[in-house]
Amino acid sequence: GRVAQGELHEAEWLFAALEELYREGNPDLDAELTVGLLESLIHAVEAEGVADAAILHPIPKGPFARGAWEAAYAYTHHGRR
Repeated sequence: GRVAQGELHEAEWLFAALEELYREGNPDLDAELTVGLLESLIHAVEAEGVADAAILHPIPKGPFARGAWEAAYAYTHHGRR
């Protein structure tokens, strides 16, 4: 996949758009984006050959997207070493 090849610009666009959506403060949408999109993104990136989706940690710049990313990452990696 593109992330595995180091192409992160599309992830930057995604997180910029997510920041705006999270900023709206809709709890139902926020949960769907975090659980449905970000957790799936983590699994997809790791299934494409990236050993750890932590490669995306620097990408979310805004506080809302960053918080959601950190929550999704923590949930999907709970108990991993």
